[in-house]
Amino acid sequence: MRHIARRTGLRKSTISDWFNYRSFPQYETFSVFLSYFDDEAWRRDLAIMWQAAWEAHQAARSAAPARPRDHPGPPPSATQRRPRWRRPAAAGVALLVLMLAAYAVVRTTGLIGGNDALARPADSTAPAVGIVGGTCMVVTARDVRVFTSASADEPWTTWARGTSFWVDRDAGSTSRYRTTLGNGRHGWVTTDHRYVQPATTCV
Repeated sequence: MRHIARRTGLRKSTISDWFNYRSFPQYETFSVFLSYFDDEAWRRDLAIMWQAAWEAHQAARSAAPARPRDHPGPPPSATQRRPRWRRPAAAGVALLVLMLAAYAVVRTTGLIGGNDALARPADSTAPAVGIVGGTCMVVTARDVRVFTSASADEPWTTWARGTSFWVDRDAGSTSRYRTTLGNGRHGWVTTDHRYVQPATTCV
């Protein structure tokens, strides 16, 4: 979290409150958090999940009955009070889903410690290993460039002939496969079969 705070300018306590479900982020602040991630697909998905969580949060607040100023008679029993918290609890679940998704993204980018295959040093641009559900490919040309996005011409690195790597066909474009680097970031490799071919050599 300290790393995120330094890069985004957000206070560490603010980020901590989000991840510990002590406060719900306003979008103006959450959008600053989104700026940490270089991958546009991650930012878009997290923004969609924030919107769903925010709508649930607002619905829960509207549905919660107002507390009367006067309380004539005995206080309501625990059984009577319980339904009051069911809808607000739904907002908490929505926020939980949102923050867990954000946590997964942060963990994947290697900012939070763990034994994940993707939690590599930040300078590792070799192919990631152990990608579940991916399609294995191999470089068959002399080399291929690994780009920073589906359309940019800026490369992360170059992979030589024989380099095996995993791709997510569903997340790619017509001209580039989306792959994952050892540092957890996404890279984009040509789909041209003159340069890459399906393989079974990925680990």
